[in-house]
Amino acid sequence: MASSTTHEIDILKARLWEKLETLPQRDLIDRSDAQQWIDYMANVMPQEAVWHMIRAGGVGGSEIGGLVRNYLGHRADHGFSAHEWAESKLLRATPTLPAGVLLRGHAMEPIHRERFYVEYDCKRDVPAYDKLSKAQGSLVWMRYSPDDVIALDRPTRFEQAGEGVIELQGRVLLDYKAPTTIDDNARIAFQYTCQLHQGAIICEEQGLELTGAMLSQFNWATWSLKNDFVTINPELCQLIKEAGNHYWDFVMRGEIPPYVMRKKLALDANTRDRWDEAAHRLAQLNAMQN
Repeated sequence: MASSTTHEIDILKARLWEKLETLPQRDLIDRSDAQQWIDYMANVMPQEAVWHMIRAGGVGGSEIGGLVRNYLGHRADHGFSAHEWAESKLLRATPTLPAGVLLRGHAMEPIHRERFYVEYDCKRDVPAYDKLSKAQGSLVWMRYSPDDVIALDRPTRFEQAGEGVIELQGRVLLDYKAPTTIDDNARIAFQYTCQLHQGAIICEEQGLELTGAMLSQFNWATWSLKNDFVTINPELCQLIKEAGNHYWDFVMRGEIPPYVMRKKLALDANTRDRWDEAAHRLAQLNAMQN
């Protein structure tokens, strides 16, 4: 890909400054932070810069699961934290360059999608997909970029780990992933469940009735699709709204939430003595394995 010219970079910077003015937290962003962010993005990530500026104005589907975990007092997976998330929304930190799994997922998505359509004799629900793509949640921070919305016109069978075969019909919200490895017997990660639920919330607000949601993962080892159906849970939808409101309020105050640290287990002397022998044996076994 050819490098951007100085003129093109200047045009992009001007556009980023325009987009900055539309952010709801604009008055909480220091000009020096915005200047550094825009300079970096225009020169290092020009193709993604505008998308990231727009994304700074809310909570995306891939972010909400980590916020929910932090809201519940747990550390999130994939190196996510509400602390660093809030810094990014105030433009005090720049996005990381796309690499590895993320790049592969983007490249594989069209192939993955067509494979899914052929394998399950289905197609995209274009009106629903277009409506969801343009929609914004009733909560000012809620964002969602759908991978797909499909229409299952007839009962369609899907193999589910530990549950056998299920039969689905109707409209399904779909997300495609291409991870490095897949455990065929494992349930999907909590963050992905939350991501799909956030999409389902906006679908409901837009009058798009869903049968449910599904995560489709491309298994490289077996060259097959692992499809996990997700039933939409109203309680999780409510929790998503609470967590999003909680952390978006930090952004709108110009504040950074503290890191969520792992809780230390405090043991009394008697409990510690009871576990001492077991801990010693475990250490011996670990040493023998090495």
